Amino acid sequence: MTDPQDERIAALEAELAAVRADVQEFTYTVSHDLRAQLRHILAYAEIVQEDAGPQLDAEVLSHLATITGAARQMGALMDGLMAYARLGTVPLQAVAQPVRPLLLEVCQALQTQHPARVLEWHIADDFPEVCADADLLRQAWSHVLGNALKFTRPRDQALVEVGWEAGADGVCVLYVRDNGVGFHAGQQAKLFHVFQRLHSPREFEGIGMGLALTRKLVERHGGTVWAEGGVDAGCCIRFTLPLVTGGNAVGHAAQKTVFTAADYLAWESAQLDRHEYLDGEVFAMAGAEDRHVTVAGNVSMALRQHLSGSPCRTYVSAMRLHVAIANSYFYPDVLVTCSALDQASAMVKAEPKLIVEVLSPSTAAYDRGVKFSHYRSLASLEEYVLIDLDTRSTDCYRKGADGLWVLHPFARGESVSLASVGLELTAEQLFAEVQDR
Repeated sequence: MTDPQDERIAALEAELAAVRADVQEFTYTVSHDLRAQLRHILAYAEIVQEDAGPQLDAEVLSHLATITGAARQMGALMDGLMAYARLGTVPLQAVAQPVRPLLLEVCQALQTQHPARVLEWHIADDFPEVCADADLLRQAWSHVLGNALKFTRPRDQALVEVGWEAGADGVCVLYVRDNGVGFHAGQQAKLFHVFQRLHSPREFEGIGMGLALTRKLVERHGGTVWAEGGVDAGCCIRFTLPLVTGGNAVGHAAQKTVFTAADYLAWESAQLDRHEYLDGEVFAMAGAEDRHVTVAGNVSMALRQHLSGSPCRTYVSAMRLHVAIANSYFYPDVLVTCSALDQASAMVKAEPKLIVEVLSPSTAAYDRGVKFSHYRSLASLEEYVLIDLDTRSTDCYRKGADGLWVLHPFARGESVSLASVGLELTAEQLFAEVQDR
């Protein structure tokens, strides 16, 4: 006899799958069909201006500028909608997450973006660990801190304070307080909704998406977010995340042994199975299923063909990667290096340009969290790619000139752009000979 609860769970899972499919269809329509019409508007406006510009009076030129500006603004709004829609479908990989290192990374990136600003940071040094998805938490910090810097621009010296408080029911209340222009307290509810702005575009740039995205990021973790402030009295954004309790930690190891790096390298050379090394601990790597191996092979083959004749080399999962600053050795599914130093090293690589990991249920959280945090310390790395076999979606993290890592998600059916090596992979290439399960 079928359990009614099992039937209810199955129905909810089917409903969730349908919603995700609708979101993917929506994002595809926005990113392809609607954007194509905007490109036409911009292109024809530019053609008119180039061909007839000298004959047009100032009023007509002003109209053309309005058309072009409105089309570009619409493109920005579409980007905001897509980011908001995709947040609901990105798998949540919540792990025990130290707050301060990730926070300092975002602050440093923002400081680099505003070299002429006089910024005074007051950052607590005793943050606890929270249970959070590192990538999503990084985005939340970027939005909230970016807002603080934006709205303190009129101040001679911007003051940004970041701290935490213990909340009820095992939650951590994180906050960002600034001495900016603030907002009217009666309009607080509008702050966290899509495209809502409390200041004119002439005063401050933006489309009113940052705090709306923050709300969704926090809600994905089961938290809440709110604002406090007043006109010309600064602003304080607070949000909650679950505290890590009971010493909970996340790993992917089937066994754990303590080694020095030299001991590990000597021991590993005699093993039949591969093991990764993380600052004294050795982790046995679980065997991969066939579709995992197939997708990694598809990526590797496409990269080898594309990079043939160049100084870059592609390696698959049997090649060891050394992350010196983390005192660690990993076996990425695929890595590309263009380094002369790496070419001279037969057994270990240390300067990758691109790393690709194919996610599996047992390692997904580890690949998104711990591994990415260590990979980011590699100065040579420009792009980190995560391929989800179940959703057939791909997340590309790219490092900008400012050192900030930005997520570029690709939904099911979309071609994946590997910007670091100038290669575009179609969904058919990426998932060739892979059956859905």
